[in-house]
Amino acid sequence: MNIRNSTFSNCIEENGIFKFDDEKSYCGVFNIRNTEFLYNESVKGGVVYVGLTDRSRCKISFYDSTFRNNIAKMYGGVIFSIDDSVKEKVLFDHCEFFNNTSDFGNIAYSLNMNSEPNFIFDDPSTLQELKSMSNSFVTNPTKLVFSTDSHQINEVYSGELINEEIIGKKKIFLVNI
Repeated sequence: MNIRNSTFSNCIEENGIFKFDDEKSYCGVFNIRNTEFLYNESVKGGVVYVGLTDRSRCKISFYDSTFRNNIAKMYGGVIFSIDDSVKEKVLFDHCEFFNNTSDFGNIAYSLNMNSEPNFIFDDPSTLQELKSMSNSFVTNPTKLVFSTDSHQINEVYSGELINEEIIGKKKIFLVNI
């Protein structure tokens, strides 16, 4: 399906306007160009929700589109993804993002770094600038770093696996994520 020069505004969905999931969803190839997404609202994925899916025919690409003031109450102001093959399924090519909000991931919430969609910009630093903004891209935290003199967490990194023991208050925890 091709969508051009359109506006999606004030849509209220439980999980995104475009939902790809093995449960209740639709699949196909969507090419969306020069389209605005304004003031849309959901619980997960203000515009796109990608759950676990084996459907290789599910693909959505956004070109030169604008995402403004979209809200996800929990995860992913624009996109929520927990599918490791999302890089093959979702593309944002030369898109703009303004004032999208969510508790976790104002632009994107992904299960891990492998489940982040592709973002393409003329200047590669644009993606880094977006990612440097607080809460813009979020993945599950999978690394905890304790200070040397206490058991207080100093740093949490996303997208890495914990493959070692965590020692705290005379108990040893083995974490397998």
